[in-house]
Amino acid sequence: TRRAIAASTLLTVIINVWEITHPMTFSMALGRSASFYVNPNIAGAALVSGMLLAFPIVPARVRELFVLVVGAGVFLTLSRGALLCFGIVIVMMLCSRQLRVKRLSLLTGGGTLIIASAMGALMASGELNYLSGGAERFVKQRLGIGSREEFSTDVSASSRTQLALHALDLFGERPLTGYGTGATVEWNEPESTHNIYVRHLAEYGVFGAMLMPALLLVAWPRNSQRAPSVYRGSAQAFVTFVGLWGVFSHNVADDAFVLIGLALIAAVPDRHDPEIAT
Repeated sequence: TRRAIAASTLLTVIINVWEITHPMTFSMALGRSASFYVNPNIAGAALVSGMLLAFPIVPARVRELFVLVVGAGVFLTLSRGALLCFGIVIVMMLCSRQLRVKRLSLLTGGGTLIIASAMGALMASGELNYLSGGAERFVKQRLGIGSREEFSTDVSASSRTQLALHALDLFGERPLTGYGTGATVEWNEPESTHNIYVRHLAEYGVFGAMLMPALLLVAWPRNSQRAPSVYRGSAQAFVTFVGLWGVFSHNVADDAFVLIGLALIAAVPDRHDPEIAT
């Protein structure tokens, strides 16, 4: 299972790279790769999930390279939520010594030079002409490098704020019982809340505030003599990722990569499991 996840994660990265010069082949957003996921945000989250679930079976000598390759795929989605989650789990893995700081730094420096050279060559060849005008401004907004005027037109961020405020208004009206399952889906807004915590408050009231924390607490890997440290560390990073991703998505409990991941980390492997890389 984990080998299949590793293969599908790398395939997604390859397609994301290919989509740079073939924009919107799969993606619903110009300038953002999404592979078969269509939605760049979901693609970015799925890559982070796949990286963490496959990490224990990746040979130790290439783990840093694997992480950086996946990071490049996440970057191409321009999903701010996925990029933030990726950065935080990498810090966790560095602190737990699952990743080597020196090797990761060297590979990051070399990879940055290669990517910058490749992007320069593509721009010189005209392959990235579609990034001119509106698309270029959109990409700058996603990366946070635009001007103040460009930030003021960030429709995505402003609409998410309005949706969250509407959901909190519903919670304020019925704080004890909420409006029921699906209330923030079948409402007079074009989308749901983009936040699982706010969604649960609006739909289930104060009880909803405990749903995600309870799930994360149950899923958090405990210290076990049976579980290899690399498995336990990546599993803890995965649970952290799920909790963080809930801030940016209202579909955490529906996403297949989250549900499969939680099932996998619940099945603690034996220390001598041949699937665990050393």
